[in-house]
Amino acid sequence: MNKSQCFGALALLSTIGFAAADAQAVIVVKTLPGISCHAVSGGALGEFGGTVNNLSATSELNVSCPLGRDGNLGSASLSAGSSIQVFDRNPTVASSCTLINEFGSGTTVFQIANTQSTPGGFFSSNITTLTYPALSGGDYYHAQCSIPRSSGGSVSHLVRFRLFDNE
Repeated sequence: MNKSQCFGALALLSTIGFAAADAQAVIVVKTLPGISCHAVSGGALGEFGGTVNNLSATSELNVSCPLGRDGNLGSASLSAGSSIQVFDRNPTVASSCTLINEFGSGTTVFQIANTQSTPGGFFSSNITTLTYPALSGGDYYHAQCSIPRSSGGSVSHLVRFRLFDNE
């Protein structure tokens, strides 16, 4: 192999190495407590063990939850999806959360939203996981959740967020 063939082979190998490194993007798992949310309307905000709950027996509690992410604006993604965990202890009202990806273009802010809910007529003393598909791009992520009113003394909670962030 002559000198120019060696440099050509070396260039090809380094290109393959960089492509392989890009293909193996790092997925960072972040867990955020439900207590990071703040009340927006309705219900009665309570806190317990890092969760937020609804102490009202008459109305649902709506909360907004900032979801931090790394990377440059518009470049990172929740490429492997994400999940939100809840205790739904109301047998007639669903727990639901909308995961929102926002990005700006000019003077307009666009949103991509995905809503997941517990099944109707559901009651569980165990954590239920709401699973969300991958989101790409975007500048900011946040969730808007509705926590059911208490039922028969049982209180529903928003437990935690798990974000699978592609860096």
